[in-house]
This record gives sequence, structure tokens and C-alpha cells, in this order.
Amino acid sequence: MVDGNIAAKEHLMKSAKKTGRIFFKIFRTYLIIALSFVVLYPVFYMISMSFRPVDEYTNPSIIWIPATWTLEVMKNAWETIKLPSTIWNSALITLVNTVVSIVPCCLAGYGLARFEFKFKKLLMIMLVISILVPTQTIIVPLYAKMRYFDFFFIGQIGRLLIGDALSAKLLDTDWAMLIMSLFGSGIRGGMFIFIFRQFFSGLPRDLEDAAYVDGGGSLQTFLRVIIPCASAPFLVVLILSLIWHWNDNFVAPLLNSSRQTLAFTIDNLANISIGANANVYERLQIRLASCIYLIAPILILYLFLQRYFVESIDRTGLK
Repeated sequence: MVDGNIAAKEHLMKSAKKTGRIFFKIFRTYLIIALSFVVLYPVFYMISMSFRPVDEYTNPSIIWIPATWTLEVMKNAWETIKLPSTIWNSALITLVNTVVSIVPCCLAGYGLARFEFKFKKLLMIMLVISILVPTQTIIVPLYAKMRYFDFFFIGQIGRLLIGDALSAKLLDTDWAMLIMSLFGSGIRGGMFIFIFRQFFSGLPRDLEDAAYVDGGGSLQTFLRVIIPCASAPFLVVLILSLIWHWNDNFVAPLLNSSRQTLAFTIDNLANISIGANANVYERLQIRLASCIYLIAPILILYLFLQRYFVESIDRTGLK
């Protein structure tokens, strides 16, 4: 009798655990579907509205799938935002500044992780502040710096010789963004330095000690031992830098207005003449279609590199 009660209790416990697992799987599936809908709804809406004629925009019987598919809106958006030139400007700024910024950010991250020097803690505090402080709060001094650029106050020597400081105007030139990237202070430069620093701090020092024993110097050890192990942070920084530079509609247009980027053009569509007879719905459709051109390259890049990106995020030590 006692054995029968014990067996019945064990059976009930197993049934309860099995029922709990089933409910958990149902809840998890529902939660994933709900979150996916919240995230993907704007994308589905944007695609649906960009491939339908304007007269179907206000048709309540047509919600997701257009009754008539057309490329007229995408064509109008192409012409309105001057896609070939704007996408070229965006690609040039994105690729050049991404490649240039990786090297100084990597060196700075390695130095903060491995070397001891004065004011190291102060530099770490300043690094964290640079991540937390929005770019909008420093854009005025940054603009003034690029308008009257004086490298390490060398131009002040001219004040002693000719009575006026020597400075260079870097605004509306590619050098404004390039110099920031060269010194690791470009768009999200502080975040990239922090990513490298976190990764290098987690590497065992035995790798460097073994290289030093074999006669390698600091630079040689960094290039031949540390860099080959740092594929994970390099991939993370590469993808994040591409995304942030590509979507930037504030810093690059302000410092170099001679290059109209795709993100800035879309953000400035309200000031672009679309057509004398264009109504509010046609303007909205052109904006939605333009956004497809903006997100398509990044979406394709992420689809190909998704698995490597997730693995690299885990290996860099970011939580």
C-alpha cells in the first residue's frame, strides 16, 4: 500500500513537471511571436506601402498585401533622394572611417588593458564618460574645432611670428571625419575602445610572456600574437561601426555638408521638393520607400554575418 502511494506521487510529480514544461514552451513560443510582431511590424508595413499605388493607401479593404503591385513608388524615391550619389557618399564615408578607426581603437584598448601608467584610471573614467555623453552635447565645440583646426596648438606659434594664429578649415572636407577616426574619437569611438579593452583584459598573459621569452618586443608581440587572437572584437567593431556610420544623419552632414549621405537625405525629405501635385500620402510613400533603400544593405550584411556576430559578442566579454 505504501509503495503504491509512493508510485502514485512520483507519477503525479512527473505529470506536473511534464505539464509545466509544455506550458513553458507554449508561453515561450507566444512571447517570441509577440516580440517578433512588434519588431517586424514596421518593416512589413513599410514594404507593403512601398509597392502599392497611392490610391490603395487609404483603402480599408487592403491591409497587408497590395491588390496591385507596382514599382512606381520605388522609382520615384530613387529619383527624389538621388540614390546613386547619396548611396555612394554614404558608402565612402562608412567604409573609409570604419577601416581607419579600427586601428587606433584597437591600440588604445590594448594599452588600457595591458600597460600600467599614470592617470590610467582617469583615462578610463573619461572613456566611460565619452560613451555615456551624447554627441549632441559636444557638437558645438567639435564644430568650432574643425572650423579653426589647430593641431596640438602648433598654430599658436604663428601668433608670435605674424600676430595671428594659424589654423585650417576642415569643415566641408573629408578630413573632418577622417581625423576624428584616426585618433579613435569618431562616431562611437569610445565604445569601440571599450570593446577591445574588455577582450584584451580577458586574454591570458601567458601568451605575451611566452612571446617575450622568445625575444619578441611589445609591438611584435601585439602584431604576431595578440592580433591573430582578436578576430572576435574586430568583427564586432567592424559591424557596429558600419551600422552607426551608415545610419548617421547628424555628425557627418554637419562636418561635411558637401557630401549628402543617404540617411541625411531621407531625414531631410520634408525640405526636398517632391512634386507640385504630390499629396501627403505620396510623400509618406516616398519616405517609406527611401527607408527600404537605407536598411537593405545593413540587413543583407547582418543576414550573412549574424552567426559570427553573435558568437563574437559572446567572446568579447560584453554582457
